Amino acid sequence: MSVIDKINRKIDENSFNYYGVMSASILLGSCIASGAVMAILANEAAMWQLYLICCVAMASNAASISHSPIRWVVWTFIINLVLSIIFIVINLF
Repeated sequence: MSVIDKINRKIDENSFNYYGVMSASILLGSCIASGAVMAILANEAAMWQLYLICCVAMASNAASISHSPIRWVVWTFIINLVLSIIFIVINLF
């Protein structure tokens, strides 16, 4: 069983808590993306980094707000989280 299958199984187990997952996704995703934007702007990095983070964060929030399936919400949040952390690390160190 792959890591993706394990994550999908865990998502399905927690599908009863859709509104909690949605709220946490919006709150945590926006906070981490804001930190990434702050790091990008402080480093005066290339603007494509800023555009990418903004688009990914908006996609994650849009998936949450539009009541998309829970797998979409969680996977867009994971992509948002990973990219934000990568850009924070790149631009701060």
